[in-house]
Amino acid sequence: MTTIFEASVTTPLARRYMTQLAKHWSHRFAVESDAVSARIPFSGTSCCIMQASEDRLGIVVEAEDAETAGQLTGVVADHLNRFAFKDPLTITWSRRP
Repeated sequence: MTTIFEASVTTPLARRYMTQLAKHWSHRFAVESDAVSARIPFSGTSCCIMQASEDRLGIVVEAEDAETAGQLTGVVADHLNRFAFKDPLTITWSRRP
């Protein structure tokens, strides 16, 4: 059964961070992105979907099980925090029912 986690990150640099993450992972995965959204297909049926607005980055992580989803939320948050090292971010994940 698919497990989905989501986070909403408040930052005026949402588009920049989304673009950086998409570009970073495009070397390993078939990333689809435009100016306001990105989809990173990880292994299997797992993926990360991002939506950027002027002041918010919405992130959804989908995975085939809770363990994989939990690992991917950590990977996404770690990468995002590395790109945003000058802009401390609060990333709080919630699991969709």
